[in-house]
Amino acid sequence: MSSSTLFSPLKVGNSELQLRIAMAPLTRLRADDNHVPLPFVAEYYAQRASVPGTLLVSEATFIAPQASGYANPPGIWRQDQIDGWKKVTDAVHAKKSYIWLQLWALGRAADPAVLEKEGGYKMYRINELILGEEVLRTAHGSDLRLQKAVIAAVGAEKTAIRLSPFSTFQGMKDGGSCSTIHLHIAQELKKLNLAYLHVVESRISGIADNEQTEKG
Repeated sequence: MSSSTLFSPLKVGNSELQLRIAMAPLTRLRADDNHVPLPFVAEYYAQRASVPGTLLVSEATFIAPQASGYANPPGIWRQDQIDGWKKVTDAVHAKKSYIWLQLWALGRAADPAVLEKEGGYKMYRINELILGEEVLRTAHGSDLRLQKAVIAAVGAEKTAIRLSPFSTFQGMKDGGSCSTIHLHIAQELKKLNLAYLHVVESRISGIADNEQTEKG
């Protein structure tokens, strides 16, 4: 097994991985009411970074109050949240592994009631990820302005995109029939020289795993 390609080095962006098995993002809801990662979150990620050179992708992390929608996911827009994540990254780096932060905005799915609780922010459709509306705009020739903005801020080698072409979760339209559109999106993203593109399998929709919906 040790001779398998899975256990050979691979460079992903600036991360020098020692194996090709990564931990995909898993929503844990282990932040306090201010979206600050709880103390044991650092231990959780450190345990999964125990093999040096492993890539971890963090749980979905809200980028702003107006992009949120429910309690206890972590955030990254305030200093106390950043400090909480610094403990996590330090713990992972101490294991000589890598962790990438998954930025998250609910866009049209954001709950106005939650926004009011957070301080009455006006709702904006902002997202580092591709919203359903942006998928359609890009298919009709729109530029990838959101992705380009992230790249301008941190660099293409530190930027990755996750797509769910088949999902119908939270009212996504055309789930299962939009592979042509997403193929076009992938071709356009390739021009940006991203670190990687993560495509979610057809059998996954939200937290559901249904092999009957899997497509070849």
